[in-house]
Amino acid sequence: MIHRILHIRADGSIENPIGGSVQVIKSYINYTESQEINNYLMLVCDTPQLGDVYLDFFDFPMDRVILIKDFTISSFLKISFWKKLKKVIQENSIDLIHSHAYKADVIAVILGWITNRRIISTVHGYNPASPSAKSNIIWFFFRNIWYLFDQVILVSKSLLSIPIFKRLNNKGKVRIVENSLPLSSPRKKVIPQQGDQFRLVSIGRLSYEKNQILLCEALAVIAPERNFKCYLVGDGPERNNIEEFIHEASLQDHIELVGFQRDTSTYYDLADVVVIPSLHETSSLVMLEAIAAICPIIASRIGLMKELLSDGAGLLFENNNKLDLIEKINFAMDHPDELKQIAKEAHQIVQDRFSMEENYKGLISIYDQAID
Repeated sequence: MIHRILHIRADGSIENPIGGSVQVIKSYINYTESQEINNYLMLVCDTPQLGDVYLDFFDFPMDRVILIKDFTISSFLKISFWKKLKKVIQENSIDLIHSHAYKADVIAVILGWITNRRIISTVHGYNPASPSAKSNIIWFFFRNIWYLFDQVILVSKSLLSIPIFKRLNNKGKVRIVENSLPLSSPRKKVIPQQGDQFRLVSIGRLSYEKNQILLCEALAVIAPERNFKCYLVGDGPERNNIEEFIHEASLQDHIELVGFQRDTSTYYDLADVVVIPSLHETSSLVMLEAIAAICPIIASRIGLMKELLSDGAGLLFENNNKLDLIEKINFAMDHPDELKQIAKEAHQIVQDRFSMEENYKGLISIYDQAID
């Protein structure tokens, strides 16, 4: 029997549109399409430009795409908006609604109620945007909305240590489907080194929780004694603050902001080490991509990174600890042979554990149980 699954994505920014969760949605769709599942995609965007970027990225049949290019709060409050979506779901005989990220969760709950469909949410990350009071209020709301779902999928077992997911797990609502990536073959660097210059790469949205400013501060300390180049790949709300710091610390020759890049493979190719300085992270796709590309990693000792990159598979530093990060960067620069071994150890872990076929069998079983 063919199941019809509607995926909803309603968060995003034009500065850095193709984040980890968007890539995971695409991999869900690409894999399950061959498993007696017909996927449908609802993209809720606040600008036409973002909608166009998503359409190009997903490259999905338009007769199975619901694109809302100019979504606003006023749209959300209109009964006609929900009637239109209800009609689309009924006409396409959607069996199950699968939401991804927080705004999509709100839409899924309402659609589930007005269409009498089962609803599932994938929690791609648990990263409060900032320590502000406003952020805490927003997160209180999102934490509690997960109770309304039939199942909540976590992309990492590490999330089970968080109280909200412990409680949901005790209610039988939690399933684990870890992120997966096809393993790439080892590649030669495609950009020649300039002398003995050491190259660091950090990939991700320039935002509070990704904490690229910590990396910049660490590099400012070692810049007088070291020959290096750091590439910050991504864009976002912290760009101005990072640019200001680079200017004040006279790091223009050492740190380059290259902006959002849809294809990041070149930066993995040139990296001597990939740095993930996040304050909060669950199952970092950047980590998996770096491992797949045989890149050694320096990362915060948090989440799945803490689990996977211990025992010689990575260089871990204490969360938000600048001095510890400096120590790990200096070690990486001084021990190139050890770096190569670190990358090999991490690659073996991914090969053994992160098979897309094995992980997505769990996803299909969730669909089967929810619909049947």
